[in-house]
Amino acid sequence: MRALAFALLAALPALASAQKITPQMPVTPRMYAVKLAVRDFQRTTQFYTLLGMKAGPRHNEWEWELNWDDPARGSSIIMVRADSSARFHVTPGGETLIMSVPDVHAAIARLRGAGFSIPGEPRVTAASAILMIQDPDGDWIELAGPASGAPSR
Repeated sequence: MRALAFALLAALPALASAQKITPQMPVTPRMYAVKLAVRDFQRTTQFYTLLGMKAGPRHNEWEWELNWDDPARGSSIIMVRADSSARFHVTPGGETLIMSVPDVHAAIARLRGAGFSIPGEPRVTAASAILMIQDPDGDWIELAGPASGAPSR
């Protein structure tokens, strides 16, 4: 999967020059989005909004987008209804995302406060705090942030 993503990124400049570019289409090579198969749009949206994303446009009955307030923060997530996932070649629980947040401990507290099961505590080093968690559909997320958010011991 990673090899495919890198190949697609490498091909973007050639693809952009081969097609008519409209103002709405990105022309700078970047990862626009990651597609995730989800069972419940609302529950998954709640999970990712607690990590700082927001609900974006609903493209059709199968796809709904999540975005950052500032596109420079990273890729969007396109949620694909799980019962149509074969059409989009995605399966629930089949991806790993890496998300940075300003305070890992605060993000975990928000998720737990909303009823999400987040086992364990972050591994804290001098430079960072990191915890592997799963979203409601079983996709893995490496949640990473500065060590400064660590609770006192």
